[in-house]
Parts: sequence; structure tokens; C-alpha cells
Amino acid sequence: MGWPKNITKTMLIDAHVWIMMAVWMLFVPLAVGIAVYGRHYKKHWWAKAHMMIMGFLVAIPMTIAAILGIVATNGFLPRAHLILGTIIVLGAWFQIGLGVVNHIIFRIYGRAQGAERPVQNKIHVGLGRILSILALINIPLGMHMRHAGLPWYIGYAIWAILLCGGSVGLFWKISNLDTQKQRHEAMMITEEKERLREEDVDKTIVEQHGQPEKK
Repeated sequence: MGWPKNITKTMLIDAHVWIMMAVWMLFVPLAVGIAVYGRHYKKHWWAKAHMMIMGFLVAIPMTIAAILGIVATNGFLPRAHLILGTIIVLGAWFQIGLGVVNHIIFRIYGRAQGAERPVQNKIHVGLGRILSILALINIPLGMHMRHAGLPWYIGYAIWAILLCGGSVGLFWKISNLDTQKQRHEAMMITEEKERLREEDVDKTIVEQHGQPEKK
């Protein structure tokens, strides 16, 4: 004798909700933040940490939650939340696979310091941003399907504001870091040019007047 239908459906949907909230509201922002912070501040551990989080705390739970949602609704239903959710899950798996490919390519060929980011990396970053935005849209759609109360929407709005604020703060700090780095590099180039100019002047004087006599 199995579970009564109503209890089973409720349990499955609740599990789907909590797992997906943990994935997209906690672990994905954490993985992205580690990647952005570690890459710009040259932390050697960021790539492995990013991959571990995306593999074990995003890909696996996300897939389980998606299956639970489909089972709970007795198959795929043509609703906005389910359609968008399916696109997000498939896109996330493609994104994770692309990340693995990028890592393998980097391990084999490496990349010169200061070199332009490869095309596949740009796709990885751009697709990640698109999926994150779609997930931000899809969560309220799921809340609407569950007839969530006003406190849920307020809590979600607060989290979204904090996430956006934290993202803006992190990118602003990194932008300042890049600006300072560019200014430092420009100053070093200027100093090097000045040094070379002085050497040329000294060389010209020596050629015109000869070596100064030693006493």
C-alpha cells in the first residue's frame, strides 16, 4: 500500500521547492561569486571550488528536484513555470558541460597572462548570466503555482535585492581593482619610456663629446 496521492504530491512538491530554492538562491550565487572573486584576485583554488559546488551542490540536486517536480505533476504540463524550468535545467547541464570542457582546454593548452578570454569562456559566462536571470523569473512563477502567501514574495524580494546589491558591490570592487591595475601599468610604461629616453640622451651626449675623462 503506497502513500495517499495528496500526501505524496505535497511531499514531492515541497521537496522540489526547497531543493530548487537552495540551488538557485544559495549555491549558484556562491559558485558564481567564488569564480568572479577568485579569478580577479588570482586565487589558485577558485576553479576547483567553483566546479565542486556546481557539480555536487547544483547539478545533482537540481536534477533530482526537476524529476520530483515532473513526478508530482504526473508528467510534463504546458505551464510557464514548467516550460521555463525545463529550459533552465537543460541549459544548466549544457553550461556545466561547457565549464568542464573549458577547464580541460585550459589544463591542456593553458593561457598566457593578460590574453583575451577564449570564445567558449565568453559563452560560458554569458549563458550563466542568462540562466540566472531566467531562474530569478521562474521562482516567482513557481510560487504563484503553489499559491504562496505574501510573506513568501516579500522574503524573495528581500533576497533578490540583497543578491543584486552584493553582485553590484563585488563587480564595483573588481572594476576599481582593474582601474588601479591599468593605472599602475600605465605609470610603469611611462616610467620605462622616460628611462629609455634618458638613456638615449646620455648615449647621444657620449657620441657627440666622447667619454668623460676619468681623473
